[in-house]
Formats: sequence, C-alpha cells, structure tokens
Amino acid sequence: MNNGETGMKKILFVFLLLCISTTAFAKDEIYTVANGTKLKCTGEMVNGSIDDYKNVVDYYTIENNKIYSRNLIELYGNINKDPKKVLKLKITDDKITFKDKYTEVWAINYKWVRIDRHTGEYTFSAKRDLGTWYRKANVRGKCSIIE
Repeated sequence: MNNGETGMKKILFVFLLLCISTTAFAKDEIYTVANGTKLKCTGEMVNGSIDDYKNVVDYYTIENNKIYSRNLIELYGNINKDPKKVLKLKITDDKITFKDKYTEVWAINYKWVRIDRHTGEYTFSAKRDLGTWYRKANVRGKCSIIE
C-alpha cells in the first residue's frame, strides 16, 4: 500500500467520524417547530416531594405555533379529555419555555417547562397546590423529536 492510499483511507475515516458525530448531535437538537411536530421528553426528579415525577415521560404536540399537552390531564384528570394549549409559550432559536396548568376540584397543578433547542435538555419545576399546602418537584431530562 502506498502513501496515497493510506492518506485517502485516513481522510475517509475522519469523514466517517464527522458524519457519525453530526448525526448523534442532531438527534438531541429540536431543529423544527413546524405543524405536526411531536416531542417526547423523559426525565427524573432531581429534588422535591411529588412522587408522580420520580420518572417522567411527557409528550408535546406543536400545531399552528402553539404547543398542546395531555400530560397533566392524564396524570391528574380525565384521560378522555382533549389536549390543552400550554400557557405563556415562548419559542426562540435557543429555547422553548411555557407553563402547563391543570385545575382539579381541590388542587391546581403547574409545570414551568424549559427545553433547550440545541442540546434537547428538558427541565421543569412543578407545583401541586392543594389550597392550604403544596408540594414541589424539579425534574431534569432530555427531549427529542419523534415525528
């Protein structure tokens, strides 16, 4: 084998590594917020006292520049209800932030969500307000596009 073949193999190897690493990082990136985009976000509770958030799998759907969520409805309410539009939504090139809220008869449930669009990092603070007392939880995880 001559130096020309060895050099070409090295170049191809480096190119292959770049392709693999770019693909790996692209999966974490939330690169689109187009209609029909669905996000799957998983996480674990970092601290807090709401046992429902020890392990989290949340789904969000983007339609007409709005995000819809069924997560709190499925956790605390009637599963047959339609997804609710999240509140205080802000979508920038760097992050997505919003507030998810679900009201029960005796409790109000909140989630203040932040998704980093470059890394896919998913964090939220939750509060379950029961009128005379409340519980909180902080969760950290990852989001990815599933559709």
